[in-house]
Amino acid sequence: MKRIITLIAMVFLMGSVATAQQKSENNDEVIVSHTVELGESVLLICKKYVVLPQDFYKYNKEAIHGVKENTVLRIPLHKSKSKAIQAEIAANREASYNSFAATDNRRSGGPKKD
Repeated sequence: MKRIITLIAMVFLMGSVATAQQKSENNDEVIVSHTVELGESVLLICKKYVVLPQDFYKYNKEAIHGVKENTVLRIPLHKSKSKAIQAEIAANREASYNSFAATDNRRSGGPKKD
């Protein structure tokens, strides 16, 4: 029983340490995750999130040599910008999906009817 409690406590503490590492060093920043998509570059990602490259590289030192598809990056956002940027990104994703769905419907002869 003691081993189970010790194991649970260790897992909990390890999770707490991992969460603490996700917090920004600056209280005015929020860190968001971004998964690199095909064709994206560091400059394109910085422009998308309105982040200076030096701030980007501060959290993503391995990206100095470039980024690869499906790499997860940490993006520092100023708190005042974070909600607006996240809303814009969500809107862009929805617009991209709608555009893709419309193109797909045109290719297949229209939406499928049940």
